[in-house]
Amino acid sequence: MGEKWAVDDRHQLDDRTNAKLDELLAPDEAVRVIIRFGGSLIATDRRVLLFRRNHQMGGLFHGDVMASWDLAELTGVLFEQKVNYGYVAVVGPGLQDPQVMLQLRPKKEPPGRELALPNVQQVQGTKLPLTSRLDPADLAQRVVLIRGLVSGAKAPQPAPSSMPDPMDQLRKLAQLRDEGVITAAEFETKKSELLSRM
Repeated sequence: MGEKWAVDDRHQLDDRTNAKLDELLAPDEAVRVIIRFGGSLIATDRRVLLFRRNHQMGGLFHGDVMASWDLAELTGVLFEQKVNYGYVAVVGPGLQDPQVMLQLRPKKEPPGRELALPNVQQVQGTKLPLTSRLDPADLAQRVVLIRGLVSGAKAPQPAPSSMPDPMDQLRKLAQLRDEGVITAAEFETKKSELLSRM
């Protein structure tokens, strides 16, 4: 079987990819999942990045390609594995769906054109020997983790705390004390409680 890496271990990436990642990541942004096969799909706690080295498209040779999408912008993650190749694709507004592309392709055209989409990372086919590819269960688990990051970014954020501002409460208590509604001792007790929460 091929080398077994932790899902977020950056040692599995080549030096050029790691250097580019260092340039792009925010100081507190953490890599969560990496899928590597002829390129790298990298999911952080904020976004998904796709890095392809020496990308070829339409017979023209291009340099490195790095694309990035915020997790909150994405609507899903597709995963398909065939005998000769497979892919993982991030899906969202403005991104082409490789499954639609496959359905619309002329019958004479060989499959694989969807791999050139900027939101698609090629993965190994099932025919490749295990020494050259990720274990299928490991690959599937990495896709599940990325899907979780995407769906987690869609989860409703907790509403801001409805706790009143301690300084506002203190002002109101002082007003009640000044109006004679509460005693000075009651005010001091509440004041101590409120200041301890700050």
